[in-house]
Amino acid sequence: MEQNIFDYLVEGLDLNAFYSFIDSKTDIAKNTPKLVFQYTTWSALFNGIIRSNEEDDKKVHIFSTNCQYLNDPKEVETGEQYVDMALNGFFGNSGKCDDLRHRNAIFMTTFSENENSLPMWNMYGKNGNGVSIGFDLELLRSHSGGTLKRCLYDTPLNRTLFQNTLSKERLSEVDNSGDKFQQYLITLMDFAKKGCYEYEKEIRLTRQVMEAPEYRLSENFIVPYVDNVYPKEIIKKIIIGPCNDFERSTKSLQGWLHKIGMDHVQVTYSMLPYRNS
Repeated sequence: MEQNIFDYLVEGLDLNAFYSFIDSKTDIAKNTPKLVFQYTTWSALFNGIIRSNEEDDKKVHIFSTNCQYLNDPKEVETGEQYVDMALNGFFGNSGKCDDLRHRNAIFMTTFSENENSLPMWNMYGKNGNGVSIGFDLELLRSHSGGTLKRCLYDTPLNRTLFQNTLSKERLSEVDNSGDKFQQYLITLMDFAKKGCYEYEKEIRLTRQVMEAPEYRLSENFIVPYVDNVYPKEIIKKIIIGPCNDFERSTKSLQGWLHKIGMDHVQVTYSMLPYRNS
């Protein structure tokens, strides 16, 4: 069995504070929400996430997009900076972490703990004219092939707390695993995000995909993605955006959900005071 190079590097290091900090920011085991939300357009709901013209309409499609094509142009780059800080802090290594994971292979699906947020409606919910879809987090965890965690936001406080965990002190009785250390570095790479996005309260699904992806058309370029298919029960709630026609939108949405056997979905309407014009 090939030995991990980190087995030698982390020998005797006190990594408890390092691991505990990352877990405290990314682990969803504590204060786990029942639902996580995606803000999107009616078109994405009707022709992408649920497909009424599909023979098997009992499935829900949730795309994972290559990390280089998400809204934050610094996706993964922020995580790489945290990995570099860790390597420099523990080993005085000024090298880069390019060999940990290649960006072309990292695919992400983003969710929010905020089900009804004005900034989120503005950014992702077609300026209040879209929908917010609530997914069952436990079903996501049980049916996803990737890793599901909260994002670690790069705020001044979090950066200071993180740097304080990088102790070079060696303890003779500490027995560390290089594989475990490397996995925490990958967590940093995949889940660290710019602090200006902290309001999103993002829970993220990441996957490493080695096979060729699918492609879809965005507004200004072609986007690589992979399609994840889930049972229809994964959608529990749909919130109609505050700028929609409430009565007609609710009536038609409930009628369509009934037709495709998804009566279990709760349909509500955002009452936030928001005018988009």
